[in-house]
Amino acid sequence: MLAPSSSMEDEQSLKCWLDSIDTNKDGKVSKEELRKALHDLGLHLTHLKVWRAMARADRNHNHYIDGDKEFDVLFEYAKKHWETRHHRHSHRHPH
Repeated sequence: MLAPSSSMEDEQSLKCWLDSIDTNKDGKVSKEELRKALHDLGLHLTHLKVWRAMARADRNHNHYIDGDKEFDVLFEYAKKHWETRHHRHSHRHPH
């Protein structure tokens, strides 16, 4: 699985990562796909926290992250809410 950069500042990297977590390849990311991918990165977020991220990013209220605008909103949410936690739980070594 392709993970976003540790700083999560590279939007293209995040979009590629989001594409990679679309496990059923339907062009959208479900709450469960997002939760599992974050868990695989070491971000053990509660269902409530994943729901909050989905609720913030899901602009068309179809219960999926799809479309550039929704990916952009999720990216901004991730930078604000997950970056510190990602660094703290990351097992990656600095470059």
